[in-house]
Amino acid sequence: MNDLILCILSAFIWSISTVIDKFYVLTKYKPYELFLLRSPLFFIFGLLATLYMTKNITTYKRMNKFDILYIIGSVFFNAIALIMFWHVMLKNKSHYTLSIVQPLYICSVVLLSYLLYNEKMNFNQFMGFLIVIVGISIVNFNKDA
Repeated sequence: MNDLILCILSAFIWSISTVIDKFYVLTKYKPYELFLLRSPLFFIFGLLATLYMTKNITTYKRMNKFDILYIIGSVFFNAIALIMFWHVMLKNKSHYTLSIVQPLYICSVVLLSYLLYNEKMNFNQFMGFLIVIVGISIVNFNKDA
């Protein structure tokens, strides 16, 4: 039950961030400018949050070269995805953009996990995956309506 509450809260909090970005911040800054402005703040906040939660710096001492490369790769892909997302959001209504991007994100994670890491999908999960793809197609087909 706690996980469900956290999922709902994280989705709601992320939606607040998205609305602030679309209707205020992205009206003043280009998507790549916004990313460059936010990155140092995320780093500082993440560093402070890690230090507060762990009460020490052993997390940073454990890092090796491969960990750093994977983290840099993840940050790079997140940056590119965020910039593309903000660009699409500027040109479309928020509900349209999110109804396409979020389900495709989930489906992509499921598909990559299945193909690259042999995660299993049962029949109900597979049917849900197909229904989401059909739903995305319907939303996209009726975009101008």
